[in-house]
Amino acid sequence: MLRINNQNDTFVLFRDLNVKVPGIMLNSTRMSVIAPATFDKSSVTDVDFTLNNQNYTDDFVPYYYYKPPRILDMIPREGPTKGGTIVIVKAVEFKTDKRMVCIFDTVRTRGKLLNSTDCECISPPWPYPTTVPVSVTYEEDGDKSKSSPLNYTYIEQPVIETIEPGCGPSYGFTEITVKGRNFVNMGLNRAMCRFNGWKTTNVTIID
Repeated sequence: MLRINNQNDTFVLFRDLNVKVPGIMLNSTRMSVIAPATFDKSSVTDVDFTLNNQNYTDDFVPYYYYKPPRILDMIPREGPTKGGTIVIVKAVEFKTDKRMVCIFDTVRTRGKLLNSTDCECISPPWPYPTTVPVSVTYEEDGDKSKSSPLNYTYIEQPVIETIEPGCGPSYGFTEITVKGRNFVNMGLNRAMCRFNGWKTTNVTIID
């Protein structure tokens, strides 16, 4: 049987991009190739290949590009295990004509697109404190457009048991020690005390 080594002449052409890339023959029916990036917002291109770097097939088989959201930040990045936390996912650009899905590890929830850069997610309940990856995708595209993840940390709901002292002057500035459980030091200026449902002050977590 005649064997021809034409590896150096085997290429795949992405016609609409006018880009050809090397192809690797796996067997008589399969070829491996790495798709090039598209920077001109092309969503589909015809694909053909050559075995002699000259004569290409003319089957014009389509290859479709998806543009996953590129998320930059998530606010907040932690919340109670009971769920229900409003999490704003920020991205370079969301497609405003798509329906959003938020993915907390393997749990999917409906996302709400606020604008071209912000998506609102609601954290689902979680059975125990842990850190999970959070991604977003477009419902129409499924996991093909799944973004890279950011970490979200589930914590136990803090519980207040006592405060000392229990009273102070009306002009404020009384230092209060709050005792309870499930307090977590999330960093500088992250913990807050709320008085009468609206007035908030900074907190120092001791333990």
